[in-house]
Amino acid sequence: MEGFPKRGVLQIFSSFELVDVMGGCERVVRWDADPHTDELIAIPDEIQKTTRKTKDFSETARQVGLPLVFETDMALGNPYNWPFEESDPSMENRLPESEEVAAILEGWEKRSERILAGYGDHWVGGHPSFVQYDVRSEYSACRYLDRVLFHLGCDNEINLGDAGLLNLMISRDALSKRDFQSAYLTWDCY
Repeated sequence: MEGFPKRGVLQIFSSFELVDVMGGCERVVRWDADPHTDELIAIPDEIQKTTRKTKDFSETARQVGLPLVFETDMALGNPYNWPFEESDPSMENRLPESEEVAAILEGWEKRSERILAGYGDHWVGGHPSFVQYDVRSEYSACRYLDRVLFHLGCDNEINLGDAGLLNLMISRDALSKRDFQSAYLTWDCY
């Protein structure tokens, strides 16, 4: 993928504690450009102390780990993230004032569902997906985050909170410099 490393190991450690928006959640992002082993780097002490015992990951995921296999594909921008959401005519709780508007709303909802169904559960690159809202629209300091290093959704082995989604995002500039400490991790659920 253009701009992404061609090899290496990216590891993310997070306490997943609830924090205030843009707060100081304990997190560590590490990238080893030329790994000499397939052993995982140990969880840093500062994260290990704050991480709660969780049911978010299956016993297999916690004890053995889960392989994620990715295939190259193209995903359209979806209306549930900034700046595409401005083009979403459904506008939460909007009433169809006429048959024409009702048809537009129904057509857009079906199209949006088809777009998201094509995404799968987990991905690298492309666009982020959120449960609540795209933090980049609310906080100008986050607007430059235009690359998804990793999106973790829910499947049979992983369920982050109540159908939660995790996005690890970075700017194109930071990615080109391999400055993974500039990445932001967002996690939201219902």
